[in-house]
Amino acid sequence: MNIAISNIVASNQGYLKIVPEGFVRNMSLLKNLTVSFAVLERLEKYAFGNSTSLEILKLSKNQIEFLDAYAISNLPSLREINLEENRIQTIPLVAFSNLTKLNYVRLNNNNITKIEDRAFASMNHVFEMDLSENYICDINNLTFFGLSKLKVIDLSFNRITSLASSVFSELWDIEVSNPFIELN
Repeated sequence: MNIAISNIVASNQGYLKIVPEGFVRNMSLLKNLTVSFAVLERLEKYAFGNSTSLEILKLSKNQIEFLDAYAISNLPSLREINLEENRIQTIPLVAFSNLTKLNYVRLNNNNITKIEDRAFASMNHVFEMDLSENYICDINNLTFFGLSKLKVIDLSFNRITSLASSVFSELWDIEVSNPFIELN
């Protein structure tokens, strides 16, 4: 059964605790999904996956700490994802997979300390990424692997202590860099 919904906005002040696997799969016309102020702690495997119509996914201002493998995957129309103001600690290798039209990623204001090597490898159409206001310390040559079209990246207000010498060498299209990145 396909459900024809173009927008869902859920701001339920703490009642939503889990998103079941394949939640958006049968919503054939769903283009915009916003969930905020829920008590989601984890995005389970394929919770937001396998929708052919979803274009914007906003999961900001929740309590998400963990992204399971393939939590956000197989969304061929997804253009924007917003996970700001959560408690995400690690960006694992395959949390984001097969997102061929993704352009904008918001991961700011979380508790990110670690981005696994090649975690963004399937995001080769991303133009803009916000990782500001986290606790990122180390960035190496594989941190941004796959972001070949990236134009804007915000790493401000992190705890960056080291940058590999060629960390941005594969990011050919960078246009704007934040001059406020401080290295300790």
